[in-house]
Amino acid sequence: MYGDAPQLPVRRYNRQMMLPMLLWLWLTPADRPLEALVKLADEAEAFAKNAVQMTGREVLQQQALVPEPRIKLRIGEAAIQSTGNRWQSREIVSEYGFAAIQRSVHELRQVVGVDGKTVTSREDARAALAKGISTIDDHVKQQMLRDFEKYGLVGTAYDFGQIILLFTRNALSRYSFSNCENVFVGTERALRCDYRQNSGDQSVTVFEGRKQVHIPLSGVVWFRAGDWMPLRIRMTIERVTAKKGTIRDEASVDYNAGKLGFLLPATVVHRQLVDNEIVVQNHFEYSEFHRFSVESTIEFQSPDKKR
Repeated sequence: MYGDAPQLPVRRYNRQMMLPMLLWLWLTPADRPLEALVKLADEAEAFAKNAVQMTGREVLQQQALVPEPRIKLRIGEAAIQSTGNRWQSREIVSEYGFAAIQRSVHELRQVVGVDGKTVTSREDARAALAKGISTIDDHVKQQMLRDFEKYGLVGTAYDFGQIILLFTRNALSRYSFSNCENVFVGTERALRCDYRQNSGDQSVTVFEGRKQVHIPLSGVVWFRAGDWMPLRIRMTIERVTAKKGTIRDEASVDYNAGKLGFLLPATVVHRQLVDNEIVVQNHFEYSEFHRFSVESTIEFQSPDKKR
């Protein structure tokens, strides 16, 4: 699909000279780095195989612009509704995992605490989450999605952690990669490439009332220089609506393999903008991923435990 990577006489060049030369040689005329894309597809396949066996801890901090509430000055006087907006802050701590629902992977959560107040114990939340992930009844999983929406969050605030699944081996050919350049992600050297969907059914579905709008995907992938491990994936979705104007969602996911041997989300930053003004910002942080099994009891294995 991408052609064979050229062979380079390695012994003639030192390590410092190799990286820029390999980057140049691996870029096809369409600016698609072959080995980086192969690595991306391999990691997407590993995520698909392993993610549904993992649970972890999620901390979501949301700031959202919401209308001022109606206030009454005194009994008998008409209510006065403010036309201004105010920023609302929320923090939700959950046990977190992935599950297959109608042949698609979705995030599932069981809330432990909201704005510093305990909702349920971590042990009970873990047990409920594990059973929800393991059940074959999609209605149970869909109810878990609806339950999470009851906590007063503004806008769509989930299903970003599995963005990497967009780039499985079967789906990779649906995207074009361009504008690749050398950058830094923190202190690590990286290759940054834009991507855009050309074909296929992996477009994002946005619900506007009863209307469904399918929007092609676009964004950026950052690869670690040398081993081409995907470090960060960004997705941008933009649409024009009759009521709200131009709405743009930007989600950036940082991935980390750690001791587990395959990628899982470390942080997600999601912003929603209306006519270029931020109205919602979500920051997700993930930790304490464990592999679980469901039998008569639920056992959580340490990531360090040999599997």
